[in-house]
Formats: sequence, structure tokens, C-alpha cells
Amino acid sequence: MTLQPPPIPPELLEGSSSAPAIPDPPKQHNLFTIGGPLFNLALVALLMAISFTAVALPERDIELATTAGELPIGLSFSSPTTTTTTTTIDRTEVGADYATQRIEDLLDRLEKSETALDEERTEFENSQTEVAPPAAAPTELVRVVYRTEQVLVPAPAAPATTLPARPECTDYDTRSAAQEAFDADPEGLSWFDGDGDGNACEHIPDPDAIQAVTCASFEQQPDAQAMFDSDREGLDYLDGDGDGRACEQLPGAPEIGPVPPPAAQVLSVSAVREQQGVFGMHTREAPWWMGELDYVSRLVGKAPNNLLFFSNWATPFPAAQVQTAWGRGMTPQIAWEPIVPGADSQPTLREIIDGEWDPYIDEWASSAAAHGQPIVLRLAAEMNGNWYSWSESANGNTEGEFVEMWRHVHDRFDAAGATNVVWLWSVNRSDNLSTDIVDFWPGAAYTDWVGMSGYWRGYEGAEAPTFDAIFSHTMNELREITNKPILLAEIGAGTTVDADRVTWINTLFAGLEANPDVIGFVYFNDSKSGGDWRIQFSQSLVDAFAAGVADAKWKSGSLPTGMKIGDRLNVPAHSDPDNQDLAG
Repeated sequence: MTLQPPPIPPELLEGSSSAPAIPDPPKQHNLFTIGGPLFNLALVALLMAISFTAVALPERDIELATTAGELPIGLSFSSPTTTTTTTTIDRTEVGADYATQRIEDLLDRLEKSETALDEERTEFENSQTEVAPPAAAPTELVRVVYRTEQVLVPAPAAPATTLPARPECTDYDTRSAAQEAFDADPEGLSWFDGDGDGNACEHIPDPDAIQAVTCASFEQQPDAQAMFDSDREGLDYLDGDGDGRACEQLPGAPEIGPVPPPAAQVLSVSAVREQQGVFGMHTREAPWWMGELDYVSRLVGKAPNNLLFFSNWATPFPAAQVQTAWGRGMTPQIAWEPIVPGADSQPTLREIIDGEWDPYIDEWASSAAAHGQPIVLRLAAEMNGNWYSWSESANGNTEGEFVEMWRHVHDRFDAAGATNVVWLWSVNRSDNLSTDIVDFWPGAAYTDWVGMSGYWRGYEGAEAPTFDAIFSHTMNELREITNKPILLAEIGAGTTVDADRVTWINTLFAGLEANPDVIGFVYFNDSKSGGDWRIQFSQSLVDAFAAGVADAKWKSGSLPTGMKIGDRLNVPAHSDPDNQDLAG
């Protein structure tokens, strides 16, 4: 690049309207050699970035001749001719002092580099051998014009309109701050209150909030017991099963066996297998803590007669929890999942088949047999999906291993004498999966009931909120495999338009009535996995559910001693998210 910088006349810098003649150019300078690539890019960018449309005024030119091989990124020219680009520095817009000083600084830097440039050029020339001169390259003339008088320029174009970011709970440090914003505009910030209980952003820790006393408030059971004994009526929810002992799941609990349930409430295993009108439910902490289950039972006017809870392969047979369920007239349904929370690796189907887990399986099965009370065992459910470690497409498992695993575990229970187990083989709804459920079928001799999970999630573009849309396809596939009783083993309607959830609940009970081979359902009353599935989401949902289970065909369990269903409760406008203040 070649630079021909003239001196800047003082009268021009002072705002003179006359332009003096351009003197002869001084010695040429190679701008790229002087400043390096970064400097040159910055110089060109600076000059280009502050250009404005201007009327004809006295001007001073600095011509920069740039060879094709030295063009900075962003400049272009018409080859092989020479083009001229005019860049204007408006001293009024950027400030007269700044514009003058900036140009003077640049020219001063070039002048001061003459000596260094001469030395560098000499060194370069001495290092070269005789070569043919390169072909002439096209050039581009960049005219830099700086002005000393005010120039009127068009107003800049309006920036593109962007919508403001939607406020989120994460914008607030405390729950109380989020609550204050929500209370000021509950409709505009409705997503702050996902469960509709009037409490905003409940997952944000709030050190200023008064925390309710729960079992999690204690490290040892005796401490919880002492607190409970000081106010049994006010803290009745700490004793979910009504046996007088608080927070029995905590360490330090006395070694006392669970209170035997009344004999009339414990069905024989054959009676369980033949059950009809199964009204089941899962809440987050039952049967360890029954408060929410009791609360929902009072809301809908009936306690369930089947209680679903989950158990992994790091825990022993849950004898106390089975006893608690039967003590309330509820058949315990255990979702037994072959996982070990927190482990570096999970049990593979091949490890189970080859007997590596036999010691654990045998101990669990022997404990179940010794306990004697019937259980429904839902082993490794939803195996036709790919989200669990026991799926054949996960965890290194291969095709055909699930059936082998199921039969192996079943045989170990038979060997342990655990004949009090009702085996529930349960798939995920199959219409949205690529697998074929028959590939996981262990055979009629290894199952008592078949079941399925099915949720209406209510997201935009989802299927209609109907029984048929969620269940019919999979139920028909189950019927093609076997004539075993069908249980809708895990179902729910997620957070969405309330009217749609009510519609789904209404069609649920109508669909159950129209399918007599379906012995019942288990409602997943929890808030997790991307949705709030709880019945107490709204009064209209409670009313629809209550109307459905009021039919005498749906059998019921019982509430704790002294607690009665009576008149149904209404959903409070501002309830505790876990309903601990309303469980009693």
C-alpha cells in the first residue's frame, strides 16, 4: 500500500472554509509494513465506520493505494480498473478535537516510522535474489475526507424491533421478590405459578420465609418424635400412617414392627389377582408419609384401594411400607426398578440373567415370602422405551435379553417360595415408539396382569384430550398378545389448559366404562418430569375426578383412625405446595 499524506494546514483545522493547494507528496510509506496487519485493519475500519453523507465542502485528501494482495477483509474493487471510495469524518458528529487529533496521531506515527522503514526495506532487499518483477496489480484508491464545518446527515435507520425478554423466576434472588412481582401482575406472570396455588417460583430458596416443620427438618427419628409429641394435633402429618410414631423412615427409629393391619383389610393373593374396580394412586412420599394422599382422598371424596410406590435395587424389601398400605386397605403396588442410584454403572440385563444379582434378588424375594402379605410387583416397567437402563437399546443390553431377565427373576421368586406376588408386566404407550411390545412379552406363565403407562401432556399440537387418543392403540396391542386383565398402571394429565384436563378426566372414566377388560387405573399424582400431574391443580379438576370415582364400582381404601371423608374439601386458594398444612 502506498500513502501520500499531506501536512494538515492550521487554518483548515481551525474551521477555515478555503482549502489550500495540495503540496508535493513526501516520501512514500508502506502502511502494512509500518503498522502490521492488525493496525491496518483497525485504521481502515476506523475510517470506514465513521462515514457520513455530506454536501460539497472544502476537503483535504489522503490517497491510499492498495495492491490487490494487500486488500484488508471487507474492501473490494473493480478489476482491472481503479475504483474510488470516499470516507468522510464529520468533525461535528464525532467531535472536532477528536477528529483532528486522531488524524494527526496517525500521520505522526507514519512520519516517525520512516527510519525504521528504511532499515527494514534495506534488509529485505539484501535478502532477495534476482527475480522477475510481479505483474502489475489492480489498485483501489480510498479517499479519506475530513470536514471542519457542520454537515446535516440523515437520521440513522431505526433498529429492528425486538421483543423484551420474558421475566423468569431465575431473574429473582428470593422467592419473596418473585412473589411480590407476581402479586402485582398475576395474569401477566401466570407462568410463575405453575401449579395454580397462588405461590410463585416455589423452587427458589427463600431464607426469609418461615419453613414448615417436616420430617426433613430432623436428622434422627427420636427428635422428630419429641416434636410430634409436643403437638400431635398440629403436627399430625408427621405420623402419616396414624400409628403414633413420627417420621419412621429417619435413622434412630426404635426397632418396633409395624402395627398389623386388620385382617379384613388384607386380601388373599388370589383375591388380588381377581380384583376389579382398582382405583390406585401415587403421591411423592406415600407410604412413608401419607399426608398428601389423605388430603387428596378428602378432596375427591374417596381413598384409593391401590397404592403405587417405587423401590430400587439398593434397598431391601419394604416390609413396613407394605404393612402401612395394607393397614389402610390399599393393595401395595411396587414399581421395582433394577437401578442403583449414584452408582458408576447400572445392572445390565446380561448381569441379571447370569446370576450376578441373585444374592440381592433372593434376599428380597425371601423377605417378601416371609412377610406374607400380597404385593403387586411391577418389575422394570416401560421397557419398550429407551430412557431406562433396563431397555434393550440402553446400557449395553441387546435384543431378547429383557424376556430372559424377567423369567430369571420370576424363577428366583418361585424358588424362594414368594407365591404372594402378583406379577404386573407393564409397557409404555406404544403408538409413539418404534419398538414392538410383543418382543418383550415373557409369556402368560410369567405374568398375572398386563399394564401400560399413558399421559396426556397437553403441549401445543398434542393429540386430543381423550381416552382413545392415549390408550386405545396400546390396549389393542396388549389384547393381541394375551387376554390377561389390563391395568392402566401409571396415568396422568399434565399442566395445560384447565378445561382440556377436565375433558380428559371425563373421557377417562367414560373410556374405562366402555372397556370392561380394564380392571382399573393408577393416577400419578405428582409434580415432576416436565409437568404438574396433581389432581389438586384446580377445583374444576378435583370436581371432575371426584364425580368419576364416586361410582361404586371404584373400590376404596381408608383414612387414618379419626379422620373421615365426610363432605369433600375444596382446593384452598393459597395452599402449601406439598399440602402439609392441610393433610390433617
